[in-house]
Amino acid sequence: SSDFKPACVSDMFDFEELLRKRGKEWDFDNKKLIDWRWKPEINEEYWYINDIGEVWSENYNKFMPRNDYRIEIGNCFQTEEDAITARDKMAKILLNK
Repeated sequence: SSDFKPACVSDMFDFEELLRKRGKEWDFDNKKLIDWRWKPEINEEYWYINDIGEVWSENYNKFMPRNDYRIEIGNCFQTEEDAITARDKMAKILLNK
């Protein structure tokens, strides 16, 4: 269609910047989108922050929707230390400290 034009170099940079802001990258060789966020394997332990700010762990199970909800919002961490750091940063922002 005449509505489309080839991407110029600045369009490609803009596209890559937009992906980076969303935690993704385009793999040109394999022609697929790469998500930078870590995601646990089936039955692998991950850490998250519960409703009252406690850091808990759970094993990933693809049949439990709450696991995927946590991953989608970035509440899924590979280590307890990562979860504690995220919780402390979040509290600092929310409490203006």
